This record gives sequence, structure tokens and C-alpha cells, in this order.
Amino acid sequence: MAFWTPTYVVKANSKIQSVYTGSYEAAKQNNWADKLISTVPVESYQQINDMMIETLTITEESGRETLSDLKSKPIVIESKRFSGGFKIREIDFLSLPQMASGLTRYTEAAGQLGAEAALFGQRLGLKFFANGLTTNGLDGVPFFSASHPTDFSSALNGTYTNYETAKALTAENFAAAVAQLETRVMPNGTSRNLRAKYLFHSPQLKLKAREVTGAQFLAKTGGGTSSNVLVDYDVIPVSVPGLPAKWWGVMAENVSPSGINRAIGIGVLQDFSIADFSDITSYTLRQSSELACSAKGHIGGFYAWPYLIHLCVEP
Repeated sequence: MAFWTPTYVVKANSKIQSVYTGSYEAAKQNNWADKLISTVPVESYQQINDMMIETLTITEESGRETLSDLKSKPIVIESKRFSGGFKIREIDFLSLPQMASGLTRYTEAAGQLGAEAALFGQRLGLKFFANGLTTNGLDGVPFFSASHPTDFSSALNGTYTNYETAKALTAENFAAAVAQLETRVMPNGTSRNLRAKYLFHSPQLKLKAREVTGAQFLAKTGGGTSSNVLVDYDVIPVSVPGLPAKWWGVMAENVSPSGINRAIGIGVLQDFSIADFSDITSYTLRQSSELACSAKGHIGGFYAWPYLIHLCVEP
């Protein structure tokens, strides 16, 4: 038909690509997962396992390996595929008015797909937060636990907790949680040299989080105040929609050549993109009366380093 040609299909494709990308980037601006979850490109799930093992091998200054900080077992990865789309139809190219109407539908769908794709990994990350009390991490205990072994491969070197209950989000409890995080050690007793970077919390605790990170002084038992200036902690509050109402905690990052430097990770096996018809040919259009404009992506979520996070639950 008159307008079912590469020239007009490519023009429609250009608009679809622009709207999809714009919607994706806009949604990412309000994406808490970019702060709290490591996202790394990978070619296979085995690569994630290899990267984790490579990252946490402890060596002395002489270069002699002394302790392995990771159990010699596979990392459990939850695979998720994103797929959605719509059809570009020849019937919508019968006339210029029909093209305008069709393009409106196409761009609306592309915008929705872009936003969904941007938040897809975040939804998977939220699931890992929610399941952390019952699902084991690398060290064989629930990811949020009061009995994590300091050495992932043995409980002989002591334990630590990254989970506390009956802890209201107050200045004192916030400072205590930061101290718990920053005093954690490696299996050989050396400090992990962590620094709390984020205060994550449910939307219901947003006001408290802002008050705590902006508080000037800690209250003293028996009255008065101390001179600990919490704004100097330089911890960023991050609201996590979907987190249980009473949950809050602090998170650090470590330095990792693999890029897996947070408590929860996502490996991207296939980038989130929408079908591109910029090189469509007349021959292809003559063979078909519609084109499938699909958006796809493939990710895998996993628990990484439990010592980088400390979860508290209000009474």
C-alpha cells in the first residue's frame, strides 16, 4: 500500500525508538535499585559465580593465599526474562491520518514498555529483599541473619549479625547500625574498611529517615545532647517502595573489579531494548503485512555479600 514503505516505516521506527528510550531513562531516574543493587553485564551465569569467587579471595601482602572467603558451591541465581510488544500493521499505513493515529498507539505502547523495562530489575531486587529472612545466602544461613559466619567457609572464626528487630529508626539506633556495619572484619581479623553509604527505608519511614540523616545531635540518656553530628555521616536516605512498612537499614559498598560491590546483585545477560527496523527493506515489507515490535531483556538476581548490609525492623 502507498505508505507501507521503508521511508515511512523507518520514520515511525525512529519515533518509537525515541519514546521507548526516553521513557526508559525517565523511569530510571526514580530507580532506587541503581543505588542499592549491583548491576553487571555478563555472558553467562557461570561468569557471575567466577566473578564472585575472584572478588573475595583473601591474600596476605606477600601474595600467599591465606583464606577463601567464599564457599566452593554454586551461587543460586533467579532468572527472569522480560518480553512485551505490539505490532506495526500495514493497515495503519493506508493514509496519513491513519498513520498519525497508528503512531500514537505505537508510541504509547513503546512508552509503557520502556518504563516497565527500566523497573524490571528493581522488582526482582525487591523480591530478594523480601525473601532475605528465609532464603539462604552464600554462607548457608538466611541472608538476613543474626548468625552469619565471619568466614564464609567456616564458623570457627566467629559470627556477626546483619539483622536486628525492635529497632526504631532513631538517631541513636541509626548510629549503632552504622557502627555494626563499619566494624565488620575479614576472616583473618582484618577490618573490611567499610563505610555506610545508604540508609534504605520504607516510604512510611521517609520522614524519620530525613530527620535522622539531618539531625544535628544525638540525645543523651538522662537528658542533654552529645556532639555527634549525624549530617557528617554523609549517608544518603533511599526510599524503597514495596519494602515492609517497618523495615530500614544501612548499606555499604566495597571495591570490586567485578562490579559486584553491593549486597544484592543482578547480572544482565540481554540488554533491555526494543526491535529496531531502521534497516527495513521493501522486500521485507512486501512479504508481510505486519511487523512484531517487541522489547526483550534477560537478567538474573542473586545474593552477594551479606556483610555489606544491616537490616533493622521497628517494633
